[in-house]
Amino acid sequence: MAKKTFGFIAQNLADLGYEPVPIIRGEKRPAVDKWQAGGWETHTQQFETNYTGLLTRFNPGVDIDVSDEELVQAIRAIVFDVAGCHEMPPPRRIGNAPRELLLFRTEEEFAKVSTAAYVLKTDKPDITGKVKGSKVEILASGQQFVAYAIHPDTGKPYVTIFYAWNTARQRAGLPDVRIHDLRHSFASILINSGRSLYEVQHLLGHAQSKTTERYAHLQRETLLKAANVVATLVGNASSQRPLVRLLGA
Repeated sequence: MAKKTFGFIAQNLADLGYEPVPIIRGEKRPAVDKWQAGGWETHTQQFETNYTGLLTRFNPGVDIDVSDEELVQAIRAIVFDVAGCHEMPPPRRIGNAPRELLLFRTEEEFAKVSTAAYVLKTDKPDITGKVKGSKVEILASGQQFVAYAIHPDTGKPYVTIFYAWNTARQRAGLPDVRIHDLRHSFASILINSGRSLYEVQHLLGHAQSKTTERYAHLQRETLLKAANVVATLVGNASSQRPLVRLLGA
């Protein structure tokens, strides 16, 4: 059985808090009736070789269905600003690039939200000759999106990191580690190795220095530890104020 088919991956996705649904092969439609209600466990045997989708009632997806790559990047930045997730980006699924979907979590269901469709210079007609235009939607209650399948327009697999990331961290014996944790560790190691905040800012791709300044405390802690070591080596600690106090700790 292929590793991205419904029967293989549904349990793993459910363990991660998602609601998988079987998708008809070669299409984008669910393979079962009343799929909005969930209940993936009852479908794993009958539809084990089907493609896999995810319900969006508690995992809303911001579907940036836009054909202009620069505009997609600008919209993504706006979404990150509103959600405050620049440092912890949501999972991203790419079907027909540059179009992409950003996946979030919510505790309350809400209805779909959508912009109007706008025809851009980069929009191309489909096989019927129709230009559908570009728009942005928030897929929510009563909806789903295809997560693991062959895209019917491109003939290539959808690109997503849900399963690959979980597999990697399970094999590493770190089932709870997040991608953001790796970025934080990367920054911490740099700061504590004496690299400047300017260097860390550009290595992490932060547009503003204020974002990187949250790591400044690491540099301060490193300096204070060094000061204590110096105080121990160069003087009588019982008769001399520790250098750490001189630094204002």
